[in-house]
Amino acid sequence: ALKKDLDRSVSFLRRRFRDKADIALFLGTGLGSLSGAMREKAVIPYEKIPSFPKPSAFSQENAVVFGSIGSRNVISFEGRFHAYEGHSFQEIGFPVRAAHALGAKILIAANIAGGVNLSYRCGDLALVEDHLNLMGGNPLVGPHGAWMGERFVDLSQPYDPGLMKLALSAAKRHHVKLKKGVYAAVLGPHLETRAEYRYLRKMGADLVGMSTVPEALVARQLGMRVLVISVVSDKCDPDHLEPINVPKILSIAKNAQGPLSRVLTEVIRRLGGTTY
Repeated sequence: ALKKDLDRSVSFLRRRFRDKADIALFLGTGLGSLSGAMREKAVIPYEKIPSFPKPSAFSQENAVVFGSIGSRNVISFEGRFHAYEGHSFQEIGFPVRAAHALGAKILIAANIAGGVNLSYRCGDLALVEDHLNLMGGNPLVGPHGAWMGERFVDLSQPYDPGLMKLALSAAKRHHVKLKKGVYAAVLGPHLETRAEYRYLRKMGADLVGMSTVPEALVARQLGMRVLVISVVSDKCDPDHLEPINVPKILSIAKNAQGPLSRVLTEVIRRLGGTTY
C-alpha cells in the first residue's frame, strides 16, 4: 500500500514540476519558509495530491512548494506531520520518500526545541550533531522492499559532517551564532516533567522536541544527506521550571526566522557546484 500511494503522489507531482528536485526542505512550527527566496515557484496544497497524508488543522500552510534558490531546485514541505497528531511514522516519512523519488539527495530541516543544555539561550540556533529517538516508534519498522533503501540503516553519522561545516561557515559569514548539540525526540504533545528533563540531560541530550527524527531516519535509509538546525524556544531548567507559554515560544520562533533563513539560504546557494 505504501508503494502504491507513493507512486500515485510522485506521478502527480512529476507532472506539475518540470525539473528534478535537488534539496528537500522541512521547516517547523513558527519558522516560516524559504519560499520567499525561491524563483519560479509552484505551489500545490497537500489536499490536491493523490494518496498524500492528510494534515491536521494544527499544521502550517499544508502545501508543497517547488522552486529554485541559486542553482539548486528546492522542494519545500510547508506543514509537517507529527506523531502526536495521530499520524503513523510511515506517514511522517512519506514526504521524504516523495522528495527522494523526485530527485532530492539532501534533506534540510529545522525545528523548535527545548534547551536541555542550560548554556543555551532562548533564540539560539543549534546544529543537530546526533539524536536520541525516544518517540516509541520508527518509520523503518515493517515490511521492507528494495525500493525503500537499506534494511539495516547505519547511523554512525546521521547528520552530514560536510553540510554541518558548510552551515557553520554560512552562519559565520552572516554573524549568526550556531551552536551544536544532541536532539532528543519525544512523542509529546505534553512537555516534560522536571524528572524527565533531568533524565534527558543525564542521557546526553542538549535539545528536546517532537519532530524531525522520523524524517531523518527515512532520509538516511534512502542515502540522503541530512542537515538539521534547532531553534531553542525555551529553557528546560528543572530547578527553575516555568509553566509553558505557547505565545512566547512562537514569538521566539518568529524572531529566529531571519537568521535561520539567512543561514539556510546561504547553505543552499553554496551547495551549487559543490560535491557536498
